[in-house]
Amino acid sequence: MKTRLLVVLLLGCILAGGLGWYFSQPKSTATANSADPATASTSVATPTPAQSPTVLPTKAPAPIVQVEKPVVAAAPVVAPVASTSADPASTPAANEPQPQADLKSCISQTITLLQARDVVGLVKTIMPPTAIQRMIDAGQATDPESIAAQERAQRPTIDQDMTDLLQALQSVQGQEPEMNKDGTQAVYHLPTPIGRFNDVTFQQQGGKWYLN
Repeated sequence: MKTRLLVVLLLGCILAGGLGWYFSQPKSTATANSADPATASTSVATPTPAQSPTVLPTKAPAPIVQVEKPVVAAAPVVAPVASTSADPASTPAANEPQPQADLKSCISQTITLLQARDVVGLVKTIMPPTAIQRMIDAGQATDPESIAAQERAQRPTIDQDMTDLLQALQSVQGQEPEMNKDGTQAVYHLPTPIGRFNDVTFQQQGGKWYLN
């Protein structure tokens, strides 16, 4: 009796297990197997061909316009206006001989003026300014030109005096003079007297040399 009951229970368990396995299978598997292969192949979406990228028209670059630099007219050259404050008569010309700060240059320039018999040039160049001013203050002259005119008119020996002085300066040119202590006086001693000249003396005034 017990044996029969055990057999029945065993068969029931086997039957229940079989039914459970059957119902536990996934339905997708059965559906997939039952579907038509041809239909399944056609259901795959056809890939859309890749579209070529849209090419935008390239804008041509604007032409480069070269701007010329403005031409600026040169400013007119204005000649400097000479100052009118100075007395034109007292302003020496560019080629006019002037008193020299160098003693040797003074002697060389004096020799040139003596050779040219330029009395006006000699007065302006080697006559001391104090002597010129004394004559002007005394009313004896008004300028170097008037002094030169008086020398020409009142000294008959002026030509011979200029010749003697020329020879005297030529004889001492290049020699060293005898100087005083402060260096403002230079004396050239002649080896032998020439005319009325035993020596030739130069005096410095305002940094320039003049014949004394």
